[in-house]
Amino acid sequence: MNRSAPALLALSLTALLSACSGGDGGATAAPSPSASVSPSASPSPSPSPSPSPVDLKTGGSAAANKINLQAADLPPGFTTSPASDIESAENTKAEKEITACIGIPYVEPVVTASSDDFIKGVDFPTLEYSSSVDFYADEATVVAETAALQGEKAADCLAKQFKKELTAGGDGVTFSPIAVTRFTPAAPGADGSFGLRFSTTGKGGGQSIPFTFDILGFAKDRTAVTLFAVAAGAKTNDAQRDELFAKIAARGVSNAL
Repeated sequence: MNRSAPALLALSLTALLSACSGGDGGATAAPSPSASVSPSASPSPSPSPSPSPVDLKTGGSAAANKINLQAADLPPGFTTSPASDIESAENTKAEKEITACIGIPYVEPVVTASSDDFIKGVDFPTLEYSSSVDFYADEATVVAETAALQGEKAADCLAKQFKKELTAGGDGVTFSPIAVTRFTPAAPGADGSFGLRFSTTGKGGGQSIPFTFDILGFAKDRTAVTLFAVAAGAKTNDAQRDELFAKIAARGVSNAL
C-alpha cells in the first residue's frame, strides 16, 4: 500500500470541505500497502545476491527522482507545489488500518519518495497530479501488495477510508455514496498494475462539488510506483492521466531496484 494515499485524500478533501462549508473555519478533513557453487575444480561464479536494504537506502532517492512525476511531464498551465508531508503518525495509522482491512501485513518501505504536486486551477475547479515511489526490502512484499490491490476487497477498504476522511470533517456537508471503479492501466514490462477511481459529490453552503480521486500503480522487482489524480469541481482528463502514468511506468521499469 502506497503511503501517500490517505494523506493525499485528507489534504485534497480539506479544500473541498472548506468550499462546501463556505470557507472560514468551516469543515476540515482528518489529518492526513543463494545459489550453491558446484564442487568442481573451477566453479562457475555464483550469481550476485540481491542488493541489501542498505543499497536501497543509498540508491533509492536517486532512482525515485528519475521515476517520479516531473514538471516537464505536465503540459502548460500547471503550477508546482512542494510535496505535502506524508510521514505523519496519522498517515501511518491509516495505512495500517487499510492493510489490516485488506488482510495483508503492513510493511514499512525502506525508502519512500514523493513528487511535487502539480496543480491546474485555483479553488474550484482544480486538477492535481502527483506520484510516489516506494522501495521495499524484498520482492515478495511488492508482489503480495500488488496482487491485493488488484482485488475487490482493496477497493472496498480504500473506499471505507475515503468515507472516513470525508465524514471526519464534514460538518454541514453531505456526500453522495462513493462510487468505486476498478481498472488495469497499461504498464509494459512491469510485474503488475492496478487502477482505482473513487467518486462522490459534496453538497453544502449552496454548493455542489463533484470530486474524483484516482490511484494508479504498478510494481517492478522491489519497486512500487503510484500516480494520484484529483479532480475537484472539474472534469477528469483520463487521456492526460494515462499519458502521465505511461511516462512514469516506462521510467519505473527502467530504474527499478
